[in-house]
Amino acid sequence: MLLTQGGLDKLQEAATTVDTLSRQAQSQRALLVQKQSEADEAMSSIQASMGQAAERRREVEVLRGRLHEDEAVLQDQRGGWGERCLFLLHVLGQWVH
Repeated sequence: MLLTQGGLDKLQEAATTVDTLSRQAQSQRALLVQKQSEADEAMSSIQASMGQAAERRREVEVLRGRLHEDEAVLQDQRGGWGERCLFLLHVLGQWVH
């Protein structure tokens, strides 16, 4: 089967188009790999930040708990001193009269 010049031209045109599309696809693959890498890095950074924020929240909760405990101890100590002062005032009041 003999191909005419028009058929050969069309084959050459198709080969050129395939070659161009192949180069464009290769370029797009390289860009996709780069963008995927950037997206992976961004996701890792976000996950690390979220982990740090969660750790800070846990630390804040621990510190709040300690603060409440310390406040309770101080309140008890203040109450004890108040009772002692009232007792001393009572004793002094009796001694003065």
